[in-house]
Amino acid sequence: MKTKSLLILIALFVMISPMLASAQASSGTLTIGGTVTGSISLVFNSGPLALTSGAGTDTATLNYGSISKYGTAPANVTVTPGVGNWTAAADFSVNVSAYNTTSGTYKLNVSGPATYPTGISAAALKTGATSITIPAGAGVDVFGGASSVAAKTYGSQTVTAVTTISDTASAAAFNYNLSFLATAL
Repeated sequence: MKTKSLLILIALFVMISPMLASAQASSGTLTIGGTVTGSISLVFNSGPLALTSGAGTDTATLNYGSISKYGTAPANVTVTPGVGNWTAAADFSVNVSAYNTTSGTYKLNVSGPATYPTGISAAALKTGATSITIPAGAGVDVFGGASSVAAKTYGSQTVTAVTTISDTASAAAFNYNLSFLATAL
């Protein structure tokens, strides 16, 4: 049986070899080129309060949960009563990374919505001891405020979102967007 199989293979080789010997060929060269441009990346990560969606992406949601001026605050949310208003605050992280660039620093601008929901009198971001109020329909530098631009080195920065709620606000859910823009300096 082995001899018969071997003879069949030899016969096939003899029949195919003239086709291989007369095969035509062609060759060519492809040159690949391009220009590497620098880029930066901005992603949101969870602080002590888990982002409810989008952690590790550039579009995330931070939900305080059910909050009230004098009730028990949810875990990792700070509620501070004030006169005529009160605030709810929670930490999150902004991570800005640089790729293929000589820039060692960036600025981070944040813009508020055209108008805040009824009962939300202000929104702010706090970095360390500095608090930056975010006006409706306008942008401010997160690290330098409205009148200056402060450079930050790339990496992760802890930021506290602070929402001020008026005492006259209706008991209802609220949502608003803050738009962040990181720019290499």
